[in-house]
Amino acid sequence: MFKTFIKGLSVLFCGMVGCALFICINTQPAAFASPAHTQDDPTPTATATATYNPGLTLALPTGGTPSGRPGTVIQLTGTGFPPNSGVAFSIATDPNQCTSGNGSVGPLQPQQPATADGNGNFTVQASWPDGANQPNTKYYVCANAANTHAAATTPFTVLGQPTVASSNQTVNAGDKVTITGQNWLPQQGLNVAITAGQGGNTIVSGQTNPDANGTFTLDLTIPAGTASGNYGISVVGQNDPNLKTYQDNAITVNAQATPTPQATATPTPTPQPTPTSTPTSSTNNSSSGGGGGNLTWLIFLLGGVGVVLVIIGLTMYLSNTHSS
Repeated sequence: MFKTFIKGLSVLFCGMVGCALFICINTQPAAFASPAHTQDDPTPTATATATYNPGLTLALPTGGTPSGRPGTVIQLTGTGFPPNSGVAFSIATDPNQCTSGNGSVGPLQPQQPATADGNGNFTVQASWPDGANQPNTKYYVCANAANTHAAATTPFTVLGQPTVASSNQTVNAGDKVTITGQNWLPQQGLNVAITAGQGGNTIVSGQTNPDANGTFTLDLTIPAGTASGNYGISVVGQNDPNLKTYQDNAITVNAQATPTPQATATPTPTPQPTPTSTPTSSTNNSSSGGGGGNLTWLIFLLGGVGVVLVIIGLTMYLSNTHSS
C-alpha cells in the first residue's frame, strides 16, 4: 500500500510539473526562445534647418542701365542660394510677387540651365521674352531654388521700338544725306547702311554710337555712280544683333545728270592792217637833193684848201733844205 501511495504521488508531481511547464511555454515564450542580438533603436535627433539669404542682380553684358526690348540679352547673378540647387526664373511687375516664387507675367528661360554651385552662387544669361513687351514698363526678375526666393534689385525697362529716318527723301547721286535714329538703347556701336532693298546690296555704310538718350545722327554720301531707284536704311547693333530695324523705301535716288556738252566758239582772228608804202613827196625830194649838192661842194672846197696847204708846206720845206 505504501508503494501505491508513492506511485500516485509521483504521478501527481509529474502532472503538476507538466502543467506548469505547459503554462510557462504558452505565456512566456520569449523566456525559452533562443537569445537574438537586438539593436536598440537610435533616438532621433532634431535636424537644424539651414537658413539662406539669397540675392539676385540683373545687368546687361554690355554694361549700362538694364533696358531694351524683347530679344535683349540680360545677365543674372545669384548669391546665397541653397548649394547645388536648380534655379527657376519668372517675371513680375511687382517685386513682392517674387516671395511666392513665381512672377505673374510669365517664366524666363535662361540660355543654359541655372544651377547654384557649392557656395550657392550662379551666373547665367537670358534673352528678354516677347511676353514682357510693354514700353516704358519696369519688370522684375524672380528666382526660385528649393523654396528659396529672391527678386532682382534692379528692374528691366522695356523701351519703344528703335526708329531710323533720312533728312531727305529724294536725293541725287553724289549728294550727302543725314541719317537720324531714336530709342537705340542700350548704348552700343551701330552699323548703318543704305541698301537696295532689305538684304540687298549696300551702296554706302558707316558706324555711329547713340547718346545717353538713344539718339544718333550720321552723314552719308550717295556714290556718284548709284543707279536711280528706291533704297532702304538698315541699322543693326554691333553687340546685339536683335537690336535692329529696317526702313524700306526711305530714300529715292536720282541718277546723276550727264552735263550737255556746250559748243565752243572758235575765236575769229583779228585782221591785221596791211602795211602800205608811203609815197615820198616831190618837195621833200627836191629839198634833199639841194642839200646833198651843197655838201658835195663843201667837201671839194675843203679838199682843195688842204691840197694848197700841202703844196705850200712842201715848197717851204724844200726851200729851207736847199738853203742849208
